[in-house]
Amino acid sequence: MGKNISVFDKVFTDSVRSYTKAHSTPYLQVGTGQRYSLILNTPTNPEKSQYYIQIESRERPTVTIGYAVLNYGSKPAIAPSPPPSPVLTLPNTTYDFLEYALSPLRQSDIDAFPTAAEVTRRVTIRVHQHVAGQTIWLEDGLPWTESTPKEPYLVSLYKNDTLEFPSMERALANNGLDPVTSAFPAQVGEVLEIIIQNTGADANGLDVHPWHAHGGHYYDIGSGNGTYNATANEEKLVGYNPMKRDTTMLYRYEKTTPNGTMAGWRAWRLRVQDPGVWMVHCHILQHMVMGMQTVWVMGNETEVLGKVPRPEVEGYLIYGGSVNGNESHAPNVVHYFDDWTTSQ
Repeated sequence: MGKNISVFDKVFTDSVRSYTKAHSTPYLQVGTGQRYSLILNTPTNPEKSQYYIQIESRERPTVTIGYAVLNYGSKPAIAPSPPPSPVLTLPNTTYDFLEYALSPLRQSDIDAFPTAAEVTRRVTIRVHQHVAGQTIWLEDGLPWTESTPKEPYLVSLYKNDTLEFPSMERALANNGLDPVTSAFPAQVGEVLEIIIQNTGADANGLDVHPWHAHGGHYYDIGSGNGTYNATANEEKLVGYNPMKRDTTMLYRYEKTTPNGTMAGWRAWRLRVQDPGVWMVHCHILQHMVMGMQTVWVMGNETEVLGKVPRPEVEGYLIYGGSVNGNESHAPNVVHYFDDWTTSQ
């Protein structure tokens, strides 16, 4: 088509939409779980009545190609057929799309970005594919599957049922992960750098993962090959205002690398201010089921469990509780927003 797309990354934060400044790009790369709003600049005087939009998959042995059609003329009597060969040559390199490029539109988001001097703790989560009879994914040596824990984590904490509250003391002695509860605790007021570190698999392979965080959105501070270097990355941030995101890509830079080799990273910076139990996971469902997910418990026991008192959450604590409506009653839910109509 030969026309640029103005891309705006759209996330929901503090109950209002947060947008980036416009950024022009000739193509759009979207990972699983990512969302973009865009303005397509079409030709004022089109030379043809129809133009193709080409869509290609990436990071798998077989590339799937599909097409959409922009129609400028009258509605065709016969639906257009796909072209006999690709009409565009799209980049085969995936790991540099919009890196250190998107910036916040709102000055308040720029002002709220924590500086490196404010960072109180850096936690690296090493992601590894392990084969032990079956293929599983580990985060710092631990998978998070249906048996970890055996019931939803926050439910167990509310019920005071077999699961103790995560210990900061144990976590600080173990690279941020409490080995007893298999969770990452954090204190309200901390400024964290969370590094998702890719590693070579047992079978020497590498994969790409769209990492997603629940709760307060983080500032994405970039990615790169090898091992994260805070000093070198800080130089890339000079003059750049990072964007709040909730899903960003952990790339691979080679298809294979020796088992356990540090092979690519994604870095987030986050001011902890939302008490709760928040999942952090790959946004590919198969990888989640295989263990590529973990939990951050942000805040102490009073801050987490006192935000919504026990009586108000009873309907959430059992399967089929009162939060599930049916023909006889409406769902009885806890509303996060006082007025949902003003928070869209």
